[in-house]
Amino acid sequence: MRIYVLGGSGVLGQVLIKQLSQHVIAAPGVSEPRIDVGDYVALCQSILQFAPDAIVNLAALIGLENCAQHSAEALRVNALGAANVALIASELDISLLYLSTSSVLNPTSVYGKTKLMGEQVTRSLAKHFIVRAARFFGSLTEGATGLNKVLHRIKAGEEVSVVGDAQVSLTYIPDLCVAIETILQSGRYGTYHVACEGETTLYDVAAKFASQLGNGARVHRVDAAFFAKDYSVVRPSREILMNTSIAGFQSRHWTKCLEEMQ
Repeated sequence: MRIYVLGGSGVLGQVLIKQLSQHVIAAPGVSEPRIDVGDYVALCQSILQFAPDAIVNLAALIGLENCAQHSAEALRVNALGAANVALIASELDISLLYLSTSSVLNPTSVYGKTKLMGEQVTRSLAKHFIVRAARFFGSLTEGATGLNKVLHRIKAGEEVSVVGDAQVSLTYIPDLCVAIETILQSGRYGTYHVACEGETTLYDVAAKFASQLGNGARVHRVDAAFFAKDYSVVRPSREILMNTSIAGFQSRHWTKCLEEMQ
């Protein structure tokens, strides 16, 4: 099975390609040259040359503030780009998996709204998988973003302030990659939610990680209002993703996944 991975150069893409390549799936991905999903001609030529059996579309403009500040680009990548990919998959009559987000559940941000548009065009295909994930964690590399950035700073022994008044779901990157592989091979088209078991707060995650490492890093609990000067986009006080039952895959509690991180 040959799988063309868009967004393969990102953290998730690299882990996914490694996961798929360890098994019977060929997934070299697309990283150099970087393919612009908004460029239909270049995208079509690249996909046709690869001749895939399926496409995984991880390409996205992310970040709530980033998307709000660059709304036209968010629309071009997350919506128009997804439409381009869907059109090509339709013409080739192959499966398409689109990675989405819990932000589409009650979208108020540009990010959530444009990702929902991407879902809608993908759902127009008969052979589609939509995989919604929550807040990613599972990589402590330099340049990490979101929760991974916080955990990276804790590992470095830094003092951090983390929001503790918003309930969220988390998605562990290695487990998500296993779920994606399972879904692709199932042939059961539709929409899937993939998250760790147990809702939590980012503060609770950060505090547990600091305790787990025992390196003296200090974690302070703050309310979301603490970051009002830095965040122009209001975050929901509760963003929970309820898991879909996936045959052959079992989600784990976020605490078990966190224990794997050192």
